Amino acid sequence: MKKIIRHLLFSAMFPAVFLIAADAAADWKLPPDGGTLSREEVNVILTADDFPESTAYERKIEYLDFTSYGQKFTQVVVTLHPKQPRMHRGKKLVVVGGEPGSEYAMDFLETPEGSEGMGVWLAKRGVTFVALTRIGRWNFLDRTGNGSWREIPLESRMPIYHSPVRSSTTRRSQRRRR
Repeated sequence: MKKIIRHLLFSAMFPAVFLIAADAAADWKLPPDGGTLSREEVNVILTADDFPESTAYERKIEYLDFTSYGQKFTQVVVTLHPKQPRMHRGKKLVVVGGEPGSEYAMDFLETPEGSEGMGVWLAKRGVTFVALTRIGRWNFLDRTGNGSWREIPLESRMPIYHSPVRSSTTRRSQRRRR
């Protein structure tokens, strides 16, 4: 139990320490609690290259099939594995996220505007990124394999809770190198 509590505290504290270290090293300062940044301050941050790209990454999509209360479900997990992971005290840095918006994880890879998403930005800097999708939000019929609903008209969309098993194992995956 102590080990779990220590892990949770470290997981919660590391982002804060990371931001404080970034603040100290950068030409910009974090705003106070409840404060906001001006447009000029945002531009300074965006034009700075405090954390340059350092590695390529590989994308892996895994499908985890399970049954709950007699219903079959498939959980989709998208992971970006850097070729040269950034280490802290001998362990890989890992960020896990879930989207409150579309919740099929691809906004972490590419923004709706077509820019690089947060997950890709982290992976190119050595941080392993794991995106958990909301059950029913992944489009298993998407031809690109990205789970997108882009080609499906809004009135035709419906949740897909389980993908047909395509192999004899309950764990399937697909990899793409970036």
